[in-house]
Amino acid sequence: EGAIRPTLSGSRLAYVLPEGSGQALYLRDLDTGTSTRVTGVSATYDISGPSLSPTALAWARNAGNGSSIWVRNLAAGRQRQIARSTRGTLLMTPSVYGNRIAWISQNGEVAARSKIVVATLGGKGQRTIATIVSRTDILWGTSLTPSSVYTTRWNPFNATALGTQPIGRVVRYAVR
Repeated sequence: EGAIRPTLSGSRLAYVLPEGSGQALYLRDLDTGTSTRVTGVSATYDISGPSLSPTALAWARNAGNGSSIWVRNLAAGRQRQIARSTRGTLLMTPSVYGNRIAWISQNGEVAARSKIVVATLGGKGQRTIATIVSRTDILWGTSLTPSSVYTTRWNPFNATALGTQPIGRVVRYAVR
């Protein structure tokens, strides 16, 4: 089908598909085989994430004029934007666990400032739990657990001896 960015929780699968010149996010019930289109974006946007839990689906919507984090309540079928940035700040790679969500906020041109933000699924209580400022390293990807957020501290400018993969390491940040 050309699906990208799959995420699985129980009998549900979320994935992104090319749609015209843009993209669309779908949610599939693996028991029934039914797929539902959750949202779509034009060619100037990108859907990143997504992250799926038994109760929620989260994703980032990115464009040149800013980014946003969205959460869909699976039982109610309603979705809402819980965070928004302006030009120059990228919100990305949300991760859902229980009633919380974590994502990366990244900006800067000379030195990148990468932050991990944690909030409730409703967007309340947003707080930064880690910040790095670096000319070479960025934070990339999140995986939320009850007590931690795991991410990759990644150097996209430093390739391995084979010259094919940037160097990164998984780091853990406590969530209190």
